[in-house]
Amino acid sequence: MRIVICDDDQNITERIKNIVTDFFRERKLPTPTIDIFYSGDSLLKDTRKKDIVFLDIEMPGIDGLCTGKSLLSLDKNTILIIVTSYSEYLDDAMRLNVFRYISKPIDSKRLKRNLIDAIGAYNTRKAKPIVVESAKGVIKYKSSEIIMFEMIGRKVTIYTEAGTSVTDKTLKEWLNILPESLFYHCHRSFIVNISHIKKILPDKIVMDKDDLEAYLTKRKHTEIKKIWMLYMESSN
Repeated sequence: MRIVICDDDQNITERIKNIVTDFFRERKLPTPTIDIFYSGDSLLKDTRKKDIVFLDIEMPGIDGLCTGKSLLSLDKNTILIIVTSYSEYLDDAMRLNVFRYISKPIDSKRLKRNLIDAIGAYNTRKAKPIVVESAKGVIKYKSSEIIMFEMIGRKVTIYTEAGTSVTDKTLKEWLNILPESLFYHCHRSFIVNISHIKKILPDKIVMDKDDLEAYLTKRKHTEIKKIWMLYMESSN
């Protein structure tokens, strides 16, 4: 995940960055990449993917509304959160279909609540269809339909809501395909869908479909619990 902050006021950008950093630190989760820009012009010159953008409206050069419109035209999945002192821009921001509108001075609790919602939207938008090629043929699944992956011998069995499929792709190859916001490599032989976790035990994960179980590496126990809790918090 990459979070971008764009505001011509350095005090504002630092405050947002500190609040976002605190958000992940409080949950003892790895802090994502956070980049700061001080104008719409410089932000639009940046060609890297932007997942969540905190965007001011009143800036020198290209204003925030025009900047936001350009960002969405390049990637409709960009999550825009407008941060401004000027409430008269609210209607324009809503017409632009921004995700949230936060007024200045910034309230940290409100920003964190909106960040939870943004992460939930990020998880959903990252859920692209997954194509599985097996002896049954080529089948396209929604990410939400896949429960987990298990390596058995040299083959990988995929457990879905509709049944199972066996593929020749390795777990490493699947990790390069799956959206990292939804799937977690909990053990050398297992990848689980975070949205289908029913219970996390010290040495295994119980899934919500037929009580399927995946082994859990001891050193990953704390991390998967935090990721799962954040997922559930952002899904409510």
